[in-house]
Amino acid sequence: MVVTGLEERIRLRDSAEFELLNGSMTISAFLHRFSFKLADDGVATAMSRLGTTNGPSELAPTTSELENLATEFGNETSVLGLGKLLGRLTLSGLVGRTISFAGEAQFSIIPDALPAISDSLECTPSTVVSLSRFVFLRVDKTKILLETPRSGWIIEIHDPTLMTVIGQLASPATVKEHLERVVPQEGDNQEIERRLLSALGRAGMLTNHASPTEASEESLDPSLRVWSAHDLLFHQRSRVGRSRQPFGGTYRFVGTEVPPPRYRRPVDDQPKIELPSSTDCGEVAENYFGLLNQRRSQREFDDGRPVSLGDLAELLWRTTRVRDVRETEYGEIVDRPFPSGGAVHELDTYIAVRTVDGLAPGLYRYDPVDHLLVLVHPESREFWTWFHSVPPWPEPSTQPQAVLVIASRFDRVMWKYEGMAYAVMLKNTGVLMQSWSLAVEALGLGGCPLGAGDSEGFARVAGLDPYVESSVAEFAIGRPDNRQPL
Repeated sequence: MVVTGLEERIRLRDSAEFELLNGSMTISAFLHRFSFKLADDGVATAMSRLGTTNGPSELAPTTSELENLATEFGNETSVLGLGKLLGRLTLSGLVGRTISFAGEAQFSIIPDALPAISDSLECTPSTVVSLSRFVFLRVDKTKILLETPRSGWIIEIHDPTLMTVIGQLASPATVKEHLERVVPQEGDNQEIERRLLSALGRAGMLTNHASPTEASEESLDPSLRVWSAHDLLFHQRSRVGRSRQPFGGTYRFVGTEVPPPRYRRPVDDQPKIELPSSTDCGEVAENYFGLLNQRRSQREFDDGRPVSLGDLAELLWRTTRVRDVRETEYGEIVDRPFPSGGAVHELDTYIAVRTVDGLAPGLYRYDPVDHLLVLVHPESREFWTWFHSVPPWPEPSTQPQAVLVIASRFDRVMWKYEGMAYAVMLKNTGVLMQSWSLAVEALGLGGCPLGAGDSEGFARVAGLDPYVESSVAEFAIGRPDNRQPL
């Protein structure tokens, strides 16, 4: 049957597992598990309909259908309870919504991050808004998708004519003025555009202005002002936290016509020059090259012999202390044992402790000027959830005894560099990780650079504004269980 008029369909996020038992509902997705107490049988019946829907959005129940089920099997207050629960599911990033008109999907708001994250904006008719400078458009097969690194939501545009609304948002105006410019007459079409603007605001894709002639609050925000759109996008999409898109070693080309790339280049007839073998470079050089040659990533650690506070102190002193700070006309420059682009040294070290002799579990920040540790977050459930979640360690029984977290104070590098700021920061990060790789070898410890980390989770545990300072890399350390190369 063709459904006419405006309707909203609701469906669980992809990969979510649903369970209804004894008046409670549990939804599991990724590493998260959410439980909700259901108000009555009417709400339970409506949730059962929502939870048993698989497949495309057009098969998902409408809001009206869920409300009718709540009323039929509950009482006069069931619809109110259902509305509150759907609101909580939305805020948690567990459900998405599709707006349709005359049976045709217009747009969808799809949860990406879990738990849901967005710098949302509530839009009223008098709110002056424009499109955030961080929003980008991409095409996925036949889908038009709007995304932003400031949000864990995706807007999918089904009706291409709605792109007129997006173009209109380049200049600030009130929500009412935006709607009138796109659809002069009120009615169903204007309601579609109004809901799209509301969805864009909730998804963190709009920024507001005090008036149409004044700069946006986003451009005046000190923590956002230093970020370029491409730097923030690269940061958020190369870390876990604001997106659940495919990430890491997925081997997505296995079974396709794309073969694994070969490391060795094909033999060719270009001129070749043979190089002499290594020679004796002296004791100091040989000691360094010996460390370089025997360096191995260690992923198995012996908890019977944990690293000590003294080991940590020696490692941090040798590699990351501040040797000098000098004032220049362009601000402070810093001298440390490892090099940094422009001597800016935007990187700081945090230590997430699982088991260290002489140090309680928790998150600490290393003060490289005074060579001391500052307790940032003591052992807690939130700390352990973050510590164990990313990256999933291959052997849970041999987890790192501590993780050195590299955090960046973004404004220090972005104040100087433009167009290349995030790339400079990652180069600095690689230099520091190599320094640690050699230092742990020299100290008889084991270490392993890690390929992923949860910047959002780290910022929450450390109590930081993730646009001002957050993690960019991690390095696992511990007393090695063996010396087998991995």
